[in-house]
Amino acid sequence: CVFWTFGKKNRRPRRQVGACWLKNVRALSVRKADSSESLVSGFVTRRLREEGQSSSSSSAVRRYCSNLTRRARRRWEEEREKSLEIMQTASFFCRQEGKFLAAHGWMLERTRRTEEALARYQQALRATSSPLGKKTLVSVLNNVGLLLLLLGRSAEDAEETLKRSAEAAQAGNESTWVPLFNRARALEAAGEYEEAAEMYERAAAMSGDAMLEVDSKLFLPLVYREEEEMLRWRKRFMRNLKLLEDNPPSLPPSSALLRVPTSRLSLQDMEDVEMSR
Repeated sequence: CVFWTFGKKNRRPRRQVGACWLKNVRALSVRKADSSESLVSGFVTRRLREEGQSSSSSSAVRRYCSNLTRRARRRWEEEREKSLEIMQTASFFCRQEGKFLAAHGWMLERTRRTEEALARYQQALRATSSPLGKKTLVSVLNNVGLLLLLLGRSAEDAEETLKRSAEAAQAGNESTWVPLFNRARALEAAGEYEEAAEMYERAAAMSGDAMLEVDSKLFLPLVYREEEEMLRWRKRFMRNLKLLEDNPPSLPPSSALLRVPTSRLSLQDMEDVEMSR
């Protein structure tokens, strides 16, 4: 078991063989033993490695992972690849600690490594030693659902995951409109248009966002099973259009970016001059 120790601040560090443990935080903060700032050499001892590979982590290992996570976040804007290397180490030693795995998944997602991010998020959800906190759980479930959609996986699995996210948000008194909105996207992808429309409207009402309100009220399916269904959706569209005309929401200048899918009905010969206006 070899690690570096330090005497006074400007003294040369010495290599020492001794007890298998992690040196204190002060030594970590002033170390000069390795100019390349390697993550493991000199600080992670045999005992620490063994605990990192076990099903649970000691408080010393968790502190080590916390230090690594803070360090990765400080470097994130300037050195993203280095931050990912740091979090890879934290994920190895704290593989049953949900919060560190979730932080690693977030960084992987931001660098467009979606498959790896999904795997890390799912590992975080399975963590047994230290389950995710309420707020982090909502975020991770939401991200898993969106990644499942992005990767073209089962829309039903994505919808179920996003449903869990909304339920966790409600149980933890967190904002629920984002999970609801994303669940509506999953339902739309699965072809459950009626439920999707209802979910879009619920999300819009909770968010208080005027653009989202307009978008949800003017939602239309991409395809229709029969003419009766098409007529029903056209009736809903016209009814909501009248409501918006009578009580126009206060829209920002960027409202031109709104999705107003009247052309979907024109393709089915169900759009007229009145609707277009």
